[in-house]
Formats: sequence, structure tokens, C-alpha cells
Amino acid sequence: MSKDNEGSKANKLFENSSLLSSPVPSSPSLPKRQLKRHRRPFTSKTNVPRHIKRRVQSFLYKLEAQNKMPKHITVALSGGKDSTTVAYFLAQLKDRFGYELSALFIQLGIPTFSSKSREVVEAIASKLDIPLHVVKPEKPLHKIVEEKAEEIRAGRFKICAACGVIKRYLMNKFCWEHFGKDGAIATGHNMDDELSFLFRNIFSQSGVTLPTKGPIAPGNEEEKLCTRLKPLFWVREAKIETFKDVLKKEGLPIVETECPFKEGNSQARIKAFIDDVEKLSRRHKLSNFPSSLLKYMVGLSPHISLDRSWRKQCKICGYPTSAEDSVCTYCKLMGRGKNGREAQNKVRQSKVG
Repeated sequence: MSKDNEGSKANKLFENSSLLSSPVPSSPSLPKRQLKRHRRPFTSKTNVPRHIKRRVQSFLYKLEAQNKMPKHITVALSGGKDSTTVAYFLAQLKDRFGYELSALFIQLGIPTFSSKSREVVEAIASKLDIPLHVVKPEKPLHKIVEEKAEEIRAGRFKICAACGVIKRYLMNKFCWEHFGKDGAIATGHNMDDELSFLFRNIFSQSGVTLPTKGPIAPGNEEEKLCTRLKPLFWVREAKIETFKDVLKKEGLPIVETECPFKEGNSQARIKAFIDDVEKLSRRHKLSNFPSSLLKYMVGLSPHISLDRSWRKQCKICGYPTSAEDSVCTYCKLMGRGKNGREAQNKVRQSKVG
């Protein structure tokens, strides 16, 4: 018998088989609560401390694995929930990872607000048993606001931008002068803060600063830049808000009042926009689009080499600047020296013109 005849007979037997006519047995239906994996939400007060601690531990393990663990970490402590959370967990884990820990408070000179914040920070540092350092700018922020009153009203000068410049400059200057390349600054920036920075750069078309550096920004000895750490980079703000109650139970006070100069800050509006995008992405099953975008940008940044040749040294203080006149923004704000005043006047005249 040929192979073709054998194949045709097998096909006929298969077609006449009762297996085809019988219904396919269905899998037993299970209740939905058994099909879904039971998981307690992280927003519960019992799970939030464990979740945040695991994130901070994972961050420190990564530093250790990459041989980037600094000998000394300085926490930029403002008294808010974010920086207090960072100080709380870094104080718990310092013996395990072998780094020294201190806190830094920048007294900007905002009437009433700065003095109250300092009292809270001193109480936090005392409770956590970490040394506290206090630094002040040469010119208080309220005096800068008075000098720039006309530009502020005209929308040419933003108080929050000046505040950020002062804090970044003094944090880096303190860390570099006290600990050099062995030191690092830890800030309380969380995932929502990083998302707002990313979207703000997208809206302002700042392509140079678009790829975020992630939770670790390495220092540079030639430019006198300390390493910057963000242990809460992958922690959502809602979880830190929940953890605030735990901090209070531990006897750690939190600054509840908002900065009087916060009005007009775009960060709150951008965060509201991100919340709307997040709700829309979940509705269309896009798996949390904003967070996925941030992870993508962090993964992309090592593969993008940015030109740093535009960086110069400030001819007044010696720290890095991108200004064409080689005078950094901090020195211009403080009105340091003749060059600083001249540069400040040139900037003011160019803006008016």
C-alpha cells in the first residue's frame, strides 16, 4: 500500500472520530479573588516604611556594587517630609554600609519661615543623633527679592529659580570644601519631582538637559563638583506623604507651612498635569506612561555624550559656570565684586532691551 493511501485512510478515521464532535472540556471557573494575586497595597501604613527602606537599601547596594560608596554623606535637610525621610533611613543604615553621615541646613533668610525651619531641623538632627551644619548666603533671599521687585513683577525674574541656584551652589561648596571627592550630597528628590523636571524640560525644549542622570550624578574633581545622590528617586510622593505620619510617631517634627514665595511656582501645575496623564494611561492600559518614560530616559542617558566644553570656571569664586562672561549666577545674585555687578547690570539691560 502506498503512503498516499495510508494518509487518506488516516484522515478519514480522524474526521469520523468522536473527539471532533465532543465538546472541548472547559477549565473550571474560579472566583476572581482566587485568580488575582493577593497583594496588600503599599499605601497602607504597615507596608510603606518597608517599601521605602527597601528602595533606599537597593540604592545603597548599587553604590556599593559599583565601588561608588562615598566615605561621607551630607543630607541636605530642609525639615520637609522628603529630606527628613532620607535622613531617617540613611541614619538607620550608616553602620551597615560604613559611611559617615551629617546634615546641612541652608538658612536662606526668608522672614519667619527660615527660623521656624531651622528649629525643626535642629530637633530632627538631635533625634537622629547626626551632626548639623548651618550655612547662610552672603545676601538673604528677602533682600534679593526687594532688589529684583520690578523684574519679578514684569515676570523676568523667578524667585524659585534664584532659590534653587543658591541652594545648589552652597550644598556643593560646603561638601567640596569639607570632604572633597570623598563626600556626597544626598537630597530628598522623589519620583514625582524628577517627572516634573523632565516634563518641564520637554515643555521648555531644553534638549541639553533632557536625558536625566538618574539617582546618582557622579562628581568631577577638575570642576570641583561633589557627587549628588537621590535615594528616593524611585519612590512616589504619595508614599512619602503616608510615611509622614510614621515620622511624627517616631518623634520627628515636619515643617508644615509652605514657603511664602512658592506662589507662581510651575512645579505644582506640572505635577497636576502628570497626574492627569497617569490617569489617562491607566484608562487606556498603557502601564503608567510617565513612570515608564522616566525609566526610559534614565536608561538612555549613559548612551548620550553631551558636550561639556562650554563649562568654564567662574573668575570670582572658581566654581563651574556656563556664562559667557565667566561669572556664575550665584556671584551675580550676591553682587560679588565689580565684575559681578557689571555682569548683573548687563543681564538686566539685555532683558529690558
